[in-house]
Amino acid sequence: MNSVGGFGIANVDIIFGNADRMPKLGEEIYSGYCSKQLGGGAVATLIQLSRLGIPVKLATYIGEGLLSKFLKKELEKNKIEFTNMLSSDEEDPVTLSCVVSCG
Repeated sequence: MNSVGGFGIANVDIIFGNADRMPKLGEEIYSGYCSKQLGGGAVATLIQLSRLGIPVKLATYIGEGLLSKFLKKELEKNKIEFTNMLSSDEEDPVTLSCVVSCG
């Protein structure tokens, strides 16, 4: 079977849900839900294709930091074959994004 490949920087998305409202600068509020997931256009597309049973490959940047360790674990869990294109000592070349979802 043929495979689909993609390349790009992976995102680790931290999603907070069920908040009553957006916090003000410096303020802490309660969130009823928190999830850490992989994101980024190429990665998200390849995850969905893999779930459909299509073999996928990803070329991305992976370091040795905590975000990169999470990235590797999740790529393996989602059956995504990956190649590391990193050629520096950067610990976490992964983009971190945070989303707050309000009711």
